[in-house]
Amino acid sequence: MNSKMFQDLYLVHERDKDILNTQYIIVSSRIRKRESVKNILYAYNSLYPPSEVMIKNTEEDKKEAYMDFLTKNNIGLLSSLVLLSLDKNFTIVFICTQNEWKLRHLQYIAEFIEDKFKYPVYNYKEYYKNFIKKDNEPIKVNEVKCRRKIKAWEKYFKNSQTSENMKTEKGRKLIMSDFKSKSKKEKRKILIERNLYYNGMDNSEMDEVFELFLR
Repeated sequence: MNSKMFQDLYLVHERDKDILNTQYIIVSSRIRKRESVKNILYAYNSLYPPSEVMIKNTEEDKKEAYMDFLTKNNIGLLSSLVLLSLDKNFTIVFICTQNEWKLRHLQYIAEFIEDKFKYPVYNYKEYYKNFIKKDNEPIKVNEVKCRRKIKAWEKYFKNSQTSENMKTEKGRKLIMSDFKSKSKKEKRKILIERNLYYNGMDNSEMDEVFELFLR
C-alpha cells in the first residue's frame, strides 16, 4: 500500500490490535522509521528498484529486470517474511509513498511472492473494496503448499543446542546476543548463508534483519 492508503483506509478500518500485530516493511526512500519501533523493517536498500532496473526503457523490461533482481537478491528475505506471517500469524504490510507507488515495485513484490510461494498478497485498496466493505472472507492461505515452496533456511540453526534455544524467548535472546557479538564479516557470512544479505548492509541493519526472523 502507499502512505495515503495507510492513513485513509488502513488506520481507519483495521482494529487497533491488528495494527499492532503487523510487521511493516518500508520500501521507500522518503519514509523513515524511529529506532525504537521493532515491528518496522526499513528495506529500502534491499527491495527498492536499483538503477539497473530503473534505466530500462519499457515497463515490461523494468518488471523483468526487477523480478530477476528479487530472485537473485531477496528470496531469503521474502521467504522468511512469509514464514513469519505463517508461524506467528502476523500481517505483513509493504509501504511506500504515493509518488513511489507509480513505480509499481510493490505490485511486483506481491506478484513475486504469490508466484514463488503461493502466498496471497493484496493491494489494500482492492482488499478494502472487495472484502472489508462487502464483508467477504479473503482467500485462505494453503499453508502446506506455501511451506513446500519456501526453501529451508536451516544452516545457522542446524545444531541441536541452537534448535532447542529457538523454542524459548530466553533462548532466542541468547542467539541474538551471540549474533550481535560477532564481527561484521561473521554476520555477513551468516546472512549470506541464509540468503538474507544484500550489498551495503551496515551492522545495525544486519542485526535488525536477523532479529526479525528469530521471532
